[in-house]
Amino acid sequence: MKKLLLASTALVATAGVAQADIALTGGAEMGIFDNGNDDTQFFTDLELRFTFSGEADNGLSFGATIDLDEANANGVHENPALQGGEAIFVSFGGATLTMGDTDGALDARSPEAKVGGASSLADDETIHLGYNPDDGYALFGGGGLALDGAGVDGQIARFDYTVGGLILSASVEQFNNGDSSADDFGFNLFNGLVLGNRGGINGNAGLPIFVADPDSDVGEIFGVGASYATTFGGADLLLGAGYQSADDLASTASIGANMTFSNGFSAGLSFAQTQIDDTLESAIETALVTGVGPGAVRPSIDTTISHFGVGVGYEMNALAIGLNYGRYESDEIEVDGYGLAVAYDLGGGLSLNAGYGYSDADIDFTTADYDDDFDTFSLGARMSF
Repeated sequence: MKKLLLASTALVATAGVAQADIALTGGAEMGIFDNGNDDTQFFTDLELRFTFSGEADNGLSFGATIDLDEANANGVHENPALQGGEAIFVSFGGATLTMGDTDGALDARSPEAKVGGASSLADDETIHLGYNPDDGYALFGGGGLALDGAGVDGQIARFDYTVGGLILSASVEQFNNGDSSADDFGFNLFNGLVLGNRGGINGNAGLPIFVADPDSDVGEIFGVGASYATTFGGADLLLGAGYQSADDLASTASIGANMTFSNGFSAGLSFAQTQIDDTLESAIETALVTGVGPGAVRPSIDTTISHFGVGVGYEMNALAIGLNYGRYESDEIEVDGYGLAVAYDLGGGLSLNAGYGYSDADIDFTTADYDDDFDTFSLGARMSF
């Protein structure tokens, strides 16, 4: 149960003047964790969120949120081209426009495999390498097959239209702050693929594999998606699908379903597939070349990467449990993992949370490979205010 850290402030005046509300909510976590390096460490975290909302004379709703734990001190709040944890919206009837720190249409509408109300302090159940969070592209060092975040500045604009249980969404994210003269890409292949100090996949010289194309023209990342919530046989059912595309990078399609039963059990399924663009394919193959002259080796890569995920959950009284498994596959990639989260609600906003994640990665590009497995865990208390 969440409580307001700061009592809501209502500014109500005479007729014809808008009404506004401001609220502050937050949470804290304390415990221990292991991020995959076999070193158990103390874990502490604090979250603060301001929520602003109001309504204009004509019935148009508007508001904003900002997560202070995601903001930084590098001047992002003084630069309107960057976002520092804030999202701003306007809404009228069933239509809503949101800009800033928000999900792309694919991420917003396509359900993930994680189900159940349990979560861990360090997100062990969703940071294992087999999980697809529909947020961030794995080749760039993200955790999934969606292109959210590839635009560098974190600014996303999404339009939603709701009719009953149906929600339709469309989104756009600018690449490199919308600078048409700098729409080329450059990144370390699978940068941050694994946690802690393990680094990403390296070449035969032991250095990160830098993929770049100065002549590429990415432009914008476009997305569309739809979801439908209903009841079926006494159970709550959520269906959703999404699609994202960016010139010279890739396109991704995703579909998922979540079902929650009246007996406390829940289940989730997800499937996603990405198609790497010819420009990005050529840049990756060039970066993987070893040797020079007649002895040079240029590997050919599979441009299709698929992911499958499944999850089950159970909630009863104060106890919540969630378990999920996922796997990425292509001709060169076999990466899978599973995650477990358990939570026990002590009431009043205090809970005990535990999590475990296991990852196994086998990537072989002929001239560069990575083969390793590791696990993570966290244990402690979460406080919601």
